[in-house]
Amino acid sequence: MIWHKKILRQLTLALLARSRPEALQHRGEQYVLRAFRRAASRMPAYSKILAEHGVNPHEIRSIADFKSLCPTLNKNNTFARFPLDVLCVKSALDKLAGVLTSSGHGARFGYGLSTRVQANHASDAIDLGLEYAFQ
Repeated sequence: MIWHKKILRQLTLALLARSRPEALQHRGEQYVLRAFRRAASRMPAYSKILAEHGVNPHEIRSIADFKSLCPTLNKNNTFARFPLDVLCVKSALDKLAGVLTSSGHGARFGYGLSTRVQANHASDAIDLGLEYAFQ
């Protein structure tokens, strides 16, 4: 491991150890809302699903709004309905590094895509989580 990654991991673990669970949850909720806004504005399929359910993305101001107003996505209302190019932020396909598919159980496949940047950070994030959880 490069020394600066090791130092960053130690600092992150120290910060997590001092953080209140409520603060971590709030931060996670802010990430969810940011991801929601990005998807609602830049992913044609998600915009369509929201419109079909009468959800105005500008009215989603809190995690409670998100949980109560936004429809749950599943294989049938996403992957079975839309082609890949409208399920993604357009620039993401240009940076595609990996595809993770579901088992296809139930006659429908789902998949997750990751960009090169996400793929580069994935192993560090997994290692950090394991170290935090299990020392």
